[in-house]
Amino acid sequence: MQKNDISKEPINLKCSIYIVSTSRFQKIRRNENISDESGETAIRLLESKGVKVIKKNIIKDGIYYVKEALKESLRGEENLILFIGGTGVSKSDFTIDAVKPFIEKELPGFGELFRNMSFDEIGTSSIMSRAIMGVTGKKIIVALPGSTSAVKLALERIILPELKHVYKLITRDRH
Repeated sequence: MQKNDISKEPINLKCSIYIVSTSRFQKIRRNENISDESGETAIRLLESKGVKVIKKNIIKDGIYYVKEALKESLRGEENLILFIGGTGVSKSDFTIDAVKPFIEKELPGFGELFRNMSFDEIGTSSIMSRAIMGVTGKKIIVALPGSTSAVKLALERIILPELKHVYKLITRDRH
């Protein structure tokens, strides 16, 4: 079977999504309504390809909160762990700093390709994204910017076409 055939089959994986946003987290605590277009876009795109989203949580920005969410998912049944938000260069952007130490094998081509494709949409400000993808054991970890267009671009054009292939490679028995 060729890789193109693999990418067209349903992707029967389980996913946890974490929206990293202190402002949204605080609004939830105050029982205020929030919008989460990026998270809803991610769910729609993933589920359209057969990925079952088993959890979606909004968490505070900060190394501790991201690490705790990641540790929980590394112990869980999910195959894909997706963080949305906190990947830029501001003082409150810690997602990459929290996630990177847990990644056993980084896929640097993802970040390079994502920034290159983002350049076509947003120009040179694409350099401020520290989006990352990697694997730990039999889990795929991805951290994306919080914008809906970034989530859509990354999932539709990079992650979903390769997700099943990456998972197949990291779960294959080696003798």
